[in-house]
Amino acid sequence: MTLLDAKMPDLVRECRNRRMITAAVIFLLLVVFLAFWFRHWPQEHVVDTMFVAIEKGDYETAFGIWNADPDWKLHTDKFNKYTYGQFVNDWGSSGEYGRITQHDVAGSAVPRNTHGGIVTGLVVKVVVNQRAEPACLWVENEPHTIGFSPIPCS
Repeated sequence: MTLLDAKMPDLVRECRNRRMITAAVIFLLLVVFLAFWFRHWPQEHVVDTMFVAIEKGDYETAFGIWNADPDWKLHTDKFNKYTYGQFVNDWGSSGEYGRITQHDVAGSAVPRNTHGGIVTGLVVKVVVNQRAEPACLWVENEPHTIGFSPIPCS
């Protein structure tokens, strides 16, 4: 085979391959961006679901979400540290926020680890009833139990 016998380059195929590679790279970058942007979505969604139940007045469902245990009534002795009654006092109409009619999950963040341990959750900031002072809740990564945040949210 000599130089004059070489095949002509397939310009259509090369263009198609270049487009496929470019599309794959753009798709991969989009997936990475969306994964980063929605990395805290599961925890934020749990908090949002709890507040929707509170707004409906369904405190039993909200307490089940708080403890990540929808069957909490079957073993109430498991929840002695923070009981259903305390939950209703905190989040019901007699609580700090009054009757909760609206909420907005305003963001979340993993706190900076200054003690060298493993951070097992994140702080979720919720604006309740359009108050200036947000509710700061701690949500564990697994099993998505909710608690009051020891860290103030900013």
